[in-house]
Amino acid sequence: MCDPQYMDAYMNRANAFYELNELYRALDDLEYVKKSIPDSATVYFRMGLVKAKMRKFEEAIADFDQAWKLDSGNAETLINRGTVKYYLRRLDDAENDLKRALERSPLEPNAYNALALIEVEREDYDKALDLVNEALNYEPGQPYFLNNRGFVYLLQGRLDKAKADIDRSITIDPNNAWAYRNKGWYYYLSGNYTDAIRLLQRALVLDPYVDRGHLLLAQAQIGAGDIEGGCKSLRKAVANNVELPQQFLDRCGL
Repeated sequence: MCDPQYMDAYMNRANAFYELNELYRALDDLEYVKKSIPDSATVYFRMGLVKAKMRKFEEAIADFDQAWKLDSGNAETLINRGTVKYYLRRLDDAENDLKRALERSPLEPNAYNALALIEVEREDYDKALDLVNEALNYEPGQPYFLNNRGFVYLLQGRLDKAKADIDRSITIDPNNAWAYRNKGWYYYLSGNYTDAIRLLQRALVLDPYVDRGHLLLAQAQIGAGDIEGGCKSLRKAVANNVELPQQFLDRCGL
């Protein structure tokens, strides 16, 4: 059991471990605190954040469920649970959580940003742009929102606008794998395969699981004539359960 006078210290250390990406150590501290205060919504919420970052998505949802049962007034719980459901491509369930969060707290930019990503999956890019702009109205310099708007611009074929937002995002946060992925994709679409490969590789160093990172790298490598390297990247994409275009599967005999 955790001595009550040390609970705040354990929680603070867990938060520090989370920020340092020492996720198992963060989880150990949170589990230790939970033994003493098993009905703490805050502990379950923090555990959900840690497990989401560990990509243990089903466990994260279970923790957010418990946090919501214990405190149904916290819009952040709904936003984070909805975001994890988005990662699992449970788009309708994710949208429901995010809209419920906005009913409780209409000024939550993260909810608008996550709703924008859902509309990207539905290929409604105009609606996605409106939603991410709404997020940026509340936090104009937020690097993740800027990067996501750049992502939408890429999908719309508005490459100059995309590059401006993505570059600004990287300037603010130079360790965002998703921004490097998007900038790599920008160079791929521009026909500059060398810079595309360089930036996509950097994205995958920062986050080996960055969405479609291996697939985009494979496309750039094949475009540059490196068929062997491209097929190797495709195999990694397959291992990450990414749906691949048939022409690439045929090209590499997968």
